[in-house]
Amino acid sequence: AAAAAAGEFLCRQTFRWHPSCPGRVNVPLLVTGLPHPRALAFVDEALRTRGIRSKLGGVGMEASVGWHFAARPTRLELHPATSLLQAPGEPWAYVRHRQVFHLVLHPLSSVAALARLSNTDMELLLDLIPQLRDLVSSSSTPLVRAMALYVHVNEFIEQYADWRFRLEETSMEFLCLEGNLNRDRCTKPGPDHFASSSSDHPAVTWAELEQASAEWMQRTRNIALRYGYGHSYGVQPGGQQIPFTAAERSAGTVVLL
Repeated sequence: AAAAAAGEFLCRQTFRWHPSCPGRVNVPLLVTGLPHPRALAFVDEALRTRGIRSKLGGVGMEASVGWHFAARPTRLELHPATSLLQAPGEPWAYVRHRQVFHLVLHPLSSVAALARLSNTDMELLLDLIPQLRDLVSSSSTPLVRAMALYVHVNEFIEQYADWRFRLEETSMEFLCLEGNLNRDRCTKPGPDHFASSSSDHPAVTWAELEQASAEWMQRTRNIALRYGYGHSYGVQPGGQQIPFTAAERSAGTVVLL
C-alpha cells in the first residue's frame, strides 16, 4: 500500500519517473529548485558547455533544468503562451525523469529572489503546488510570502528528490558525473563553480526577516541549518561569501537522500 501511495504521489504531483506512471519519454536527469536570477541557468550552461544535451526551462534529451519542474501542475494547459506547459494530451505532459537533483542556495539569496518575482512567475509558481496559493495570499508582505515559498517548495521537493546540493560549493563536473551522464563529456572543461554576484544579494538580513515574521524567519532558518548553512555561513554586502566552518564542511557539500 505504501509503495502504491508513493507511486501515485510521484505520478500525479511530480515529473519523476516511477514504473506505474504513464510516460513515453524518460529523461536521465532533472535539476530543479526555487526561482533565482542565475542559479539554474548556470547549471544548464555548465552542462551544455560539456556537450550534455540540457535545456533550461524545457525538456532536454539528457537533462531538464528549471524551477517549473519542481511540481507537476494539475492543469498543464494553464499557460499555453509558454513552451513549458502544454495540454495534458501532448507528449510533454508525459515526460518523466529518472533522477531528480534538488538545487539549494543560501536562504538570504533565495528569499530575496522570491520577494522580487514577477507577477507572471509568481502565478506559475503558485500553480505548481495548489495549497501554496491560499497560504501566500494570506501573507501580508513580499518577504513573508517569500519565506513561506522558500519553506514549502523546498519541503515539497525533498519528498521525491534523489540528491540535494548546495550550489555555492558543488562542482558541476561532479554533478554531471553523479547524474550518470556521459563520463567523457562530464570531464570536459567548462564552468564548474557558481560565482555569486552582488546583484544576487540585495540588502536582506536575518534581522529584517525576523521583523517581517519571527515565525517564518525561524522556519526558514531551520531549513537553512538542515541544508548546511550554519550560523557562520552568510553573504556579505557585495556578494562575498563567508566560507563554511570546518564542522559544517565535514557534513559534506551534498546530501544523498
